[in-house]
Amino acid sequence: MFVWNRFILIFVAIIAIFKYGYGLDASKIKLPDGLMQMCKDWSRRYGIYIPTGEECDQIPLTFLTTFLSSVDVMPGYMVEMFHNLLPPPPVAMSKNFPQSPPPGFMTNQGPPPNMNGRGSLGIMSPKHYTITKHLIGNYTDNGWKCKTLACLCPHLNGRLISETKTCILPNGKILKKAIRKEYRTLTDDERHRYHSAFKQLMGNGIFDEISSIHVYVAEGSNVHGRPKFWSWHRKYLKKIELELRKIDPDLFLPYWDTTLDQGIPNPYDSIMWTDDFMGRSDENGTVISGPAAHWITLSKKPLQRRNKSDGIEGELYKENDLRLVLKETQVDMPRKKSGKFKYYFECPIQLDLLETAHATAHDFIGGDMADLESASNEPVFYMLHCFIDLIYEVWRQQKDPNCHAGLIEEEPDETFGYAPRPRCSQDNIDCGSKNLFCDLSRREPRCAVKIKTGGICIGLRNEDYPCFEGSCRQNRCVDENTEINAQKKQVIAMNKKILI
Repeated sequence: MFVWNRFILIFVAIIAIFKYGYGLDASKIKLPDGLMQMCKDWSRRYGIYIPTGEECDQIPLTFLTTFLSSVDVMPGYMVEMFHNLLPPPPVAMSKNFPQSPPPGFMTNQGPPPNMNGRGSLGIMSPKHYTITKHLIGNYTDNGWKCKTLACLCPHLNGRLISETKTCILPNGKILKKAIRKEYRTLTDDERHRYHSAFKQLMGNGIFDEISSIHVYVAEGSNVHGRPKFWSWHRKYLKKIELELRKIDPDLFLPYWDTTLDQGIPNPYDSIMWTDDFMGRSDENGTVISGPAAHWITLSKKPLQRRNKSDGIEGELYKENDLRLVLKETQVDMPRKKSGKFKYYFECPIQLDLLETAHATAHDFIGGDMADLESASNEPVFYMLHCFIDLIYEVWRQQKDPNCHAGLIEEEPDETFGYAPRPRCSQDNIDCGSKNLFCDLSRREPRCAVKIKTGGICIGLRNEDYPCFEGSCRQNRCVDENTEINAQKKQVIAMNKKILI
């Protein structure tokens, strides 16, 4: 609903600008009643900056044009076209709206004044995130720029055999491309090694150094909602993956396929948020288990996750969201005379929908992930963006080159690749991991993540084994071993009473 409302607002705003943009003494436009309430809701929930004294029913035209063309309420890929279409701003300006944006508005100088509430990913953060933690300053490696294994070799202390371009690592193994797999498909050994390596990066200061890079970029707002979103985050992921491989060359950055979680009745019941995976959070939202247990962030505060008191709730990618982006009818669109207009809209909007949906996934996790500047404090951030990069790569490979020219370098990168997303069918119900199950209750079978003990399993077939431990009973996953032990205790207690 948010995505469609967003585009409705854009459409109405553009029409209003052309219809009422000239000759307005007050330089204001009036929104329809329905959009007026939406504007007020967004200003409260997403921290959208509305100048002091102005209400949603009378928005300064100059502010609206600046806002829509500068902030990610509008698809970032349409910014240039929108600037070209805009009429020149009227001479008369609202007395309550400054001649230039306030200090910090879409800059690195700090937040705009009079902003309250929390920001939402891709919109604007209402506060200036301050790094109070001491940074060691020990991150200097530029190996992330490498696109060949030969280039990467010395960064992993390997020995390159020039004749074959083979890299021999200190452990005697040959350096291979990192194949990124879905997080829940990792073996127990792979997952434990990944967690261990991540903890080492947290302990030696490297994680803080890399996390702080995203903080500064987020404050500058020159990456999010822009075409460079894709290429910048791809390079950013390579930074953390290289550091993981320095610890363990066989490691890789796994991706979090959120559609697997969205496929169960309550995504919060996924085993993703249990001790053996990314961990639990307490009633205050503080992460208390998993690889980031009791982690102190760059602001010297405990890592927060899914704190419902912040009033923000999002949702994860659904399979249909990805189909909208990757739908077959958009593949290899023929370029016609009117092709320029088509490419301005169809191709960019698909990518913008993908970026917008990723923002709601940030909000789903909540806590630090719900704010743009603090999101990189969260280890899950890197796996979520790894999944986005995978979907983008699929989109990029199957599209007409005219669709994505200039968005990302076409030069192949042989340092990493992706394992296929988990799939199942009526004929093959194996999702490739004990942590996943094939949901055959759907018309089209799909892999889904298993549900933790106590989680809701309503509508699922017990014979598909949707519960991580035990079985689905009365719409809840019950650990059979725990239940048996409880029954034994009851019998022992009853026997004691009889003896007494």
